[in-house]
Amino acid sequence: MLRRVVMPIVILLILVAALLFTISWFNKLGLELEGLNVVVFKDPFCGCCEEYTKYLKGLGARVDVSNVPSIESKLREFQVPESLWSCHITLVGGYIVVGHVPAEAIEKLLRDKPPIKGISLPGMPSGSPGMPGYKMGPFTIYSFNNKGGVDVYMVI
Repeated sequence: MLRRVVMPIVILLILVAALLFTISWFNKLGLELEGLNVVVFKDPFCGCCEEYTKYLKGLGARVDVSNVPSIESKLREFQVPESLWSCHITLVGGYIVVGHVPAEAIEKLLRDKPPIKGISLPGMPSGSPGMPGYKMGPFTIYSFNNKGGVDVYMVI
């Protein structure tokens, strides 16, 4: 009888401890976007873009999704260099974030506030946030400015 009562409580405590450990592990990595307001422009039928919005929400961001008929026209509107294009655009803290950029790069961008227009992880690399598969190598995040200049921002 006592075992029937104690065992579920022990299991519950283990699950709570695992959840708290996971949350603290993400926080140690700096992967928290709690309360951050972001807007994601995406194709309404793009599954990986939807997964990326879930990724941002999972880190605490408040995500407003704007489905657009042509992401290419939005990329041109925001004057993102073509070499940095991807399948969606995120506006955050006055910056443009293009593609499946990991939270680590977004946090660095918002913390350092560099004099750039935005950052990008071009294409749709396997294993990046929102993309299926395994990470095959380092992700090179590029910065771009208002004059079309492109530089390496960071490598993750």
